Amino acid sequence: MNTFMANEISNTTQSLIKEEQDFGLKKVNQIRYLFILALSFPIISNTFERADYILPNFTALFLFIAVTLLHTYVIYRCKASFLIGISNYLTIIFDFILIIGISVYYWRIEYPENFAFLLKNPLLFYFLIPVSLASLEFKVRPLVFALSLAIVSYLVLLIYGLNIGIPLTNSWKDYITGDGFILNDSTQKPIIFLVVGGSMVYAVFRVRNLLSRSIEIESKRATLARYFSPSVVDELTNNSGESVISNNRKYAVILFSDIRKFTSLSEEMDTEELARFLAEYRSLMLNSIFAHGGTLDKFVGDAVMAVFGVPQSRGNEIEIEKAVLCALDMQNKLKIFNQDRISKNLVPIEIGIGLHAGVVFSGNVESSGQMEYTVLGDAVNVASRLESLTKEYNAKVIISEELESQLKVNIQRKSIGEVIVRGRLKPLGIYSLEI
Repeated sequence: MNTFMANEISNTTQSLIKEEQDFGLKKVNQIRYLFILALSFPIISNTFERADYILPNFTALFLFIAVTLLHTYVIYRCKASFLIGISNYLTIIFDFILIIGISVYYWRIEYPENFAFLLKNPLLFYFLIPVSLASLEFKVRPLVFALSLAIVSYLVLLIYGLNIGIPLTNSWKDYITGDGFILNDSTQKPIIFLVVGGSMVYAVFRVRNLLSRSIEIESKRATLARYFSPSVVDELTNNSGESVISNNRKYAVILFSDIRKFTSLSEEMDTEELARFLAEYRSLMLNSIFAHGGTLDKFVGDAVMAVFGVPQSRGNEIEIEKAVLCALDMQNKLKIFNQDRISKNLVPIEIGIGLHAGVVFSGNVESSGQMEYTVLGDAVNVASRLESLTKEYNAKVIISEELESQLKVNIQRKSIGEVIVRGRLKPLGIYSLEI
């Protein structure tokens, strides 16, 4: 079960993370349209102030709209994931080129004599926009890529400025209000980019880890709930569960139940009716098993196999008591189930239940290429044989002398005699329970 459960959890986690990434990518695309609306007003107002702003402003706005529309088309129309990924990276690159292009243009228009004007331009903090947008995609690689571009782009501009010559100063007054540039302060923007971007990368890792852990816990609970009672599920999910359900030998009580004359009954039902009947019947039996702390081993058609004392034992006497009480409860629930069937003019059903206890192997066994948690051993075979004997002795519940000798609760039982079970040399005493 461990391997099967791990694979199921891993697939579920990857699937949900992929859904979040696709959702995040679409949200980023939608936010770009909000940027178009937000930037349109200052661009239009600046255009009326200076004629030389018209061409660059509208060119930048047009290119941003065009790239956003193309990005939208690829996301919603393209089926190839690698093309969507390439489009995403190209969009990030375009955003940086656009920010750098606008900054360079205003430097050339406003103060071409001093490149420090560009290096001190607040527009360079717009580098954080594509970085923050990349963080919403829930992907680490695009975020690291955008962060790297922000740092590299600024360093390239800085190196270029030093090569062409910028006025250096040690005066903060000259640096803030004048033409000078403090070289020691050149690390300020890269550090800010690194801190902000690094925090986003860490946040994405944390959120993905939290999502994975939440999915793991819920998937584990959903998987375990198919086999174990709610109390056992809580214990297994609160712990790793591996040590509890690892391969070992344990004393356990095995319960087998089977619907009598099920073949003839099923022949009278169509496929949908049979499926509904089995679902309702199994749910009824499962409720009894879980209510008494049992573990579902498997359903095989109309047959039910349950185990008490695995994966955790409450003590042999308690497990025997709970298993016997469960068998009686299953028969009592069946009476109510049959009353409902009779009211609908349906044929009532009968089940036989056999119980035996002994040391079994419990753990993961490969079945059809998958690991299945189950129990194996002589006790399983004997319990199955006792269930089949309920037809021969016309008994509803048959238990072995192994159980009867340890059963402390006041439950009426009658000795049937001894039977020879295949694979055993000594006769086995059996008892029927009074319902």
